[in-house]
Amino acid sequence: MGWFDLLWKRSQHYVLKLSRKLDSRRNYQVGCFPMSKKITRKELLNILKTVKDPELNADLVSLGMIKEISVSEQKVVIEVELTTPACPLKERIRQDIISAINQIGFNQSVEITFSSRVRSSFTSEQPYLKGVKNVIVIASNKGGVGKSLVAANVATALSRMGARVGLLDADVYGPNIPQLFGMDGHQARAMQGRIEPLEINLGGKYPLKLMSIGFLLPERDAPVIWRAPIVNKLMREFFQNVPWGELDYLVIDMPPGTGDIQLNVVQLIPHASTVFVTTPSDVALADVNKGIAMFQRTGTPVIGIIENMSYFVCPNCSTKHHIFSKEGAERIKEKFGMKIMGKIPLDLSLREISDKGYPIVVKDPNHEVSKILVEIARQIADAVSVLAVKRESQRAVNGRSFVQLPLKSSD
Repeated sequence: MGWFDLLWKRSQHYVLKLSRKLDSRRNYQVGCFPMSKKITRKELLNILKTVKDPELNADLVSLGMIKEISVSEQKVVIEVELTTPACPLKERIRQDIISAINQIGFNQSVEITFSSRVRSSFTSEQPYLKGVKNVIVIASNKGGVGKSLVAANVATALSRMGARVGLLDADVYGPNIPQLFGMDGHQARAMQGRIEPLEINLGGKYPLKLMSIGFLLPERDAPVIWRAPIVNKLMREFFQNVPWGELDYLVIDMPPGTGDIQLNVVQLIPHASTVFVTTPSDVALADVNKGIAMFQRTGTPVIGIIENMSYFVCPNCSTKHHIFSKEGAERIKEKFGMKIMGKIPLDLSLREISDKGYPIVVKDPNHEVSKILVEIARQIADAVSVLAVKRESQRAVNGRSFVQLPLKSSD
């Protein structure tokens, strides 16, 4: 071999060696690892810091949502702690995590599990509703729009998703919650000067707790003929002397109007989250406008609007009829800038099942109306969790931070 051939062969050898070295460095710089390299917990945690919660626009690690990670030769297991068991964005979060991990190109399989810890909108110093993390007010300011039916099904849906839920019937003059759960004639018991809530198991991890003046009356049709001071005292009893225990959500079914009961709620529970129920009709919308304005003036957040009796689908021809007008929720959204949580059709099965004392989400969970109500419950829980996390963040500003996943020294 001549000296020229030898020099050419050695130069090619060094060029190839240098190219491989540069490729290796470039792979590490973009977060790629050789297929034989095992990813560490620390490296995986850094990847998860790039994945954001879609609603909170902050990464999962800083939000304290990565509860645990484990890494073996064959598998990576990540436990994500959601802010509500009703999270509607769970699958999106799963896909975002998988997408971020796939970019590094390692050969271990990935398993993602979910748990939940509902964040609290309140501080431990709250004088009322001890142990209750969040209050959801279902209001309408207009009678006859299906507010109680919505409240009953939203509370039931949240309970069946695994949350600890209570339902308070604040409509003192027209309580409907006992009838909607088939519990007319049931009486609440007084224990050590406190009114015990009734409990009903509807397929959830925890029983749903119920309280209504209907459980305190001697008979179903007994009228409540009280002046405002007595009603105000009763509401304080419901808030202070009913042992609700530990609840993720207390749903309050409000009466129509903007009177004493509404003022009691916004003054005693300023961090309650309110959802309004309306029909698309101009008459209902006129009252809802006044109700929303009242809650906003008192500083109580209104997180969304639900349009009930939105349309009717003919069972014979499947034509959609807007009996009470249409796009009422859109007008509210445009005026107040709030989210439409869902639209519920006018449906015969919903009326029949409710009249028999069953929430439709329990009696017929595969019904289209049930699916709509469950999604509404998810949307409400999601909006409440966003507010709760933001308040938690504000409380953490003074020298404190979110809990992050601890790293072992070996990482």
